[in-house]
Amino acid sequence: MLNKKFIIKNILLTFIVSLFIIGCGGKSKPPLDVKVKKEYNSYWDYYYDAIKITSLEDNVLVKKVVVNNGNCKRLLFENPGNPGFSKTPPQKPLNLGDNFSIRTNRGCNVIKIDVITNKGDWSWKFNP
Repeated sequence: MLNKKFIIKNILLTFIVSLFIIGCGGKSKPPLDVKVKKEYNSYWDYYYDAIKITSLEDNVLVKKVVVNNGNCKRLLFENPGNPGFSKTPPQKPLNLGDNFSIRTNRGCNVIKIDVITNKGDWSWKFNP
């Protein structure tokens, strides 16, 4: 009888510890904040979605940004400290509070943004 109680107690304890480990084993908070807003291009007379990515930690290197599973292909990155736009994210790590902007192509309605960094891959979804 004692062995049966001991076995049940150990099984129950193992189950509880497993649940705790699984519950705490998910991804931590993303090291970035991502916002999307409509902006107006007065020169060409149209609205587009503008993306702003801000670092919430030091030493975050953005390797790649994918919008709508790659369906918004023409992204223009406004890199801090460099005039104009480029086709790639900043090539140096961002520190806390650093940010950069991305202009999407005309007609791109941003619904999903995937960001690949040196601290993991992260996804954000927005209402259409």
